[in-house]
Amino acid sequence: MEPSDNIAGLSGKKPDESCSLLIERQSNRYQNDPVYVKRQRPRQGKCYQDDPVYAQRERERKKELRKDPANGEHPRAYQREHHKNNPAYAERKKSRQRERYQNDPAFAQRERERSRKNKKALRKDPAYRQREKDRQRERYKNDPAYAERIKARQRARYHNDPAYAKREKERRREKIKARRKDPAYVHYERERERERQRELRKDPAYVEHKRDYHREYQRKRRLRESRKDPAKAG
Repeated sequence: MEPSDNIAGLSGKKPDESCSLLIERQSNRYQNDPVYVKRQRPRQGKCYQDDPVYAQRERERKKELRKDPANGEHPRAYQREHHKNNPAYAERKKSRQRERYQNDPAFAQRERERSRKNKKALRKDPAYRQREKDRQRERYKNDPAYAERIKARQRARYHNDPAYAKREKERRREKIKARRKDPAYVHYERERERERQRELRKDPAYVEHKRDYHREYQRKRRLRESRKDPAKAG
């Protein structure tokens, strides 16, 4: 009796179906059993070295699995958890990636392409965009060095890129225009301006500046009126 007949007899299914079920069970175990994966790695490494056909088949299998989001999410979740709970492992992995990135131009190019594609896909997700805005806002608030770098980059781009400067001006105008239609924002701005004026009135230098400004304004007003009235001018 052929081995395939044994498989069919034991499972009650055709050999191809039995093999498919075996592969499916192994894939599920790889996704859900980290201990099994760890135990299999040395054995697989030997097979990769001694059997090129097996190595190629495994590469193709993993490529197909990566196309299925359900198959890819578990390893990613496992890696995230492992990174979170094992700082030494995370640092070793980052170090290896940095070294490979510097010494392997092909790998660096692939990583850049992959990163661009991932970001492009993620930007279509409103929840991701909001998380990124919140994260950057928080970092901008709590990291002065980061905030200064962002400001410096924006200033340089504003001065050197007329198209960007024009877009930013238009964006700010539209933003202010939209905000002025919001009663809550208008009330907030009025309260903020009142508070600012109260604080400024406590500053002697500011008070003196306002007096000088008012005196100069009154002098110019009287001068304009005298020019309109010849009798006063005489």
